[in-house]
Amino acid sequence: MKRLIYFLITALGFGAMFGCEGIDSPVPEYGAPYTEFKVKARVVDPEGNPIKGIEVSISGDFWFDNENLTLLTTETNSEGELKESEFADYVSNGLLTMRVKDIDQEENGGEFVDKIIELNEYITEDSKIEEGSGWSRGRYEINVGDIELRHWDHTTDGDPIID
Repeated sequence: MKRLIYFLITALGFGAMFGCEGIDSPVPEYGAPYTEFKVKARVVDPEGNPIKGIEVSISGDFWFDNENLTLLTTETNSEGELKESEFADYVSNGLLTMRVKDIDQEENGGEFVDKIIELNEYITEDSKIEEGSGWSRGRYEINVGDIELRHWDHTTDGDPIID
C-alpha cells in the first residue's frame, strides 16, 4: 500500500511540473486559458519628440471580481518605445488598460500629464498574428502608435487624460 501511495504522489508531482503550456510566465493553475500580446507604442511630447523614462503599465480586470491586475510594467527607451512589449493574459476578462506615467519628472524634458488608454479598441481579428491551440486563445499585436503626452500645467492639471 505504501508503494502505491508513493507512486501516486510521485506521478502527480511529476505531472504538475509538465502539465502547463505557454510562454515563460506564471500560470495561476493548470488549464488556464491565456492570450499572448505584443504592444507597439511610442511616447512623444507635443512636438513629436520621443520621451525617455516614461513608465508604461498594462493591466486587466479579473474576470471574477473586477479587481485590477498589472500584466506588464516597463519604461520607454531613448526612442520613446517600450523596453518590454510582450505579456500573457491569464486572468482578465479581456478589458485591458494602458497607463502612461511620467515617473522621473524634470529629467526627461519636463513634467507630463499621465494618460490612460483603453486597449480593447486596438484588439481585433486583424491584430491577431497567430491562431491559438490548446489553452491558447492566440497571439495579438496591439499597435497603439504615437502616444502624445502634454506638458503638465500646475495651475490646471490634476487627473490623468483618458483616451
